[in-house]
Amino acid sequence: MKKHGCFKRYLHTSRGQILLPSVLLVPLFILVVYLLFDLTNLSMTKVQHQYALDNAAYTQMTTVSSYLNSMAMINGPSLYRVMIGYKDDKIESIDPTRTQPENVFNLFYKAGAFPSVGQDHENGGTNNPSAESIDWDVDYYPKKFVKDGEKGVVDDPGHKKWMVPHPKLPGKDAVVIINSELIKNAKLTMDATVEKIAEYLKWVFYLGSIYDNQTYSYDQLTRNAYMFREGYFVNTGTCKPADCAKQSARVFAPYLKIRVKPFDVNKVRAYFNDWAEGRGVHEPIPFDLTSEDLKAGRDMFLFSYLTPESVSLLRKLDYGIVLKQPYKTRKNHFKQNLDQKYKPYTRVKVMLQCPRKGNNCVWPNPLPKYSVLLRP
Repeated sequence: MKKHGCFKRYLHTSRGQILLPSVLLVPLFILVVYLLFDLTNLSMTKVQHQYALDNAAYTQMTTVSSYLNSMAMINGPSLYRVMIGYKDDKIESIDPTRTQPENVFNLFYKAGAFPSVGQDHENGGTNNPSAESIDWDVDYYPKKFVKDGEKGVVDDPGHKKWMVPHPKLPGKDAVVIINSELIKNAKLTMDATVEKIAEYLKWVFYLGSIYDNQTYSYDQLTRNAYMFREGYFVNTGTCKPADCAKQSARVFAPYLKIRVKPFDVNKVRAYFNDWAEGRGVHEPIPFDLTSEDLKAGRDMFLFSYLTPESVSLLRKLDYGIVLKQPYKTRKNHFKQNLDQKYKPYTRVKVMLQCPRKGNNCVWPNPLPKYSVLLRP
């Protein structure tokens, strides 16, 4: 009884007046704590899935940008920077007063065997675009030569006719890589000419091998939006890789069907001079080499270009595609599932851009500067 009496007296004090409402507020504080935990879990889930979507979209689109930049590199400066080293490989002239190729670089370049980089295409380009340049000015030799045609000697516009988005493949026709006009005054027998061609074709087939390997890797990484699904799985772990982010993957997948076709030739034609000491100058003699003759396992690669469907896809990617991905939340402490009522989702806009009109930096005038951008 004494304890109860003490308690009643305590309740009549100022401290006792505070104790009673404090006890009544304990359930409210507990409720607030539960709500804070639930809100934190919802926020963490949202952030996790948003990061997973951003990371997956960026990673997958990076496979596209890397592939297209690789194609632009082998289309533009790669062969040119190899062949420019042959400027020091001089070619002796029969008559110094007549037109001559001067060196092995000019022998191939002036016949249109590869394009140059830079503005001074008449003299073989400049090969020094600045890091911030958005136009490497890749083009073929601008002058015309003559070639043997079915109706005699005709003007040959060179290979500048290939500088269009969708060039016409030569099929079984021979592509001239050493011009008859260039060889008229050069001391190049057939053996010497074949030696020079072998060096050139070695790099042609090497670039063709790079194209094949890059295309194979690209196909593997983009099939069924593989990198996108894997990236989403790694950052969430809430789904099987094959089933992750189905809704976004269905939107993304069609834009991964970008195809770059090789401009392969089956036959090349070169000329040699039937020259020997003590003999007069003879007309250049043509000879052809086919892929079958070389037994290289593939045709000769000159460059690659986008299909019309791919150009259309790149125009759309320039503006960006929106990915919206729903996700599931965990049940809260009140056993309520918020998915059906609020339908939570994450969103990202992914763009693939290069500084060229039409978003085509593969061919013509290639530029390896595709980049990936994300927007909320």
